[in-house]
Amino acid sequence: MRVGGVDIILHGLAGQTFKDLELVLSDGIWGRRHDRVMQAAADYGVAVKHVEPLDNPFPVNAFCRYANATIRGASPDSDISLIMTDYTWLRPDCVARHVAFHEANPTGHAYAGPHQYVQLPKLSPFFPPYGQGDTEKYVKDLESGYLDPVMTSILETPFDADASALPPCPVQGGLLDPKLQVPAGYMKPTYFHAKNESVRTADLLAVNGWDEDLDEAHCYQDTELAERLTKHRAISWAVDPTNIAFIVNPRTVFPFPRRLHPVSRNEAIWRNKEARGYPLPPPLFRPSSS
Repeated sequence: MRVGGVDIILHGLAGQTFKDLELVLSDGIWGRRHDRVMQAAADYGVAVKHVEPLDNPFPVNAFCRYANATIRGASPDSDISLIMTDYTWLRPDCVARHVAFHEANPTGHAYAGPHQYVQLPKLSPFFPPYGQGDTEKYVKDLESGYLDPVMTSILETPFDADASALPPCPVQGGLLDPKLQVPAGYMKPTYFHAKNESVRTADLLAVNGWDEDLDEAHCYQDTELAERLTKHRAISWAVDPTNIAFIVNPRTVFPFPRRLHPVSRNEAIWRNKEARGYPLPPPLFRPSSS
């Protein structure tokens, strides 16, 4: 839902030692930048599928709808799904380490690396930083074309750096990932944050992806999916605290998406599903009517 960041993701993926990968980018502003995203993908030499969520809910907070679009958009032979957010940069061996884990543990496992927020480099003069409550101003600027110059990058120059060398971003609102401080080995499912974790695509499909009942508000989307994978697919979660993904923190300059309900509403939905044994949401792929 945020302009920019495409340069950061593609720079990291272009440098991966493991090359048999594709980026499936789910984008609420697909219609404003599809051609530019695909041109950037070609420039970096990264295979990209740029997809729009069904019944595009932008600018409403609908993380599960967005994430499900990536599962639908993945190639049919997709084996492993590495889940990450926008503005994420990966070290060259990050994907290879995810793949190596799953090759050694072919069934019943998920692998997690931590994420570390780092500070944004100097911003483009064409990008006006927004406050967290400036959602409607951001939407207006998008619709007017004011943000067209920063569709793939909000930086003064497109990202071309080792993000691990950038200064850590001051911790805000609990942004420090606990996986940075745990020993390697077993991980609690509640440490799944959808920012540097991988699971077999078949397991995501078997539990029907993310639960869109949790959209339109914030929190518990990741917890619910992790617990459902654990219950229905007997997934065991492993953490490698050294395989860090670096998020060049956009939260300091972007507004929140529009939230229609308080966090307490999502907590009630999650608790209800927990009490019912995490029932499966509707299938991601529905039979055709023909």
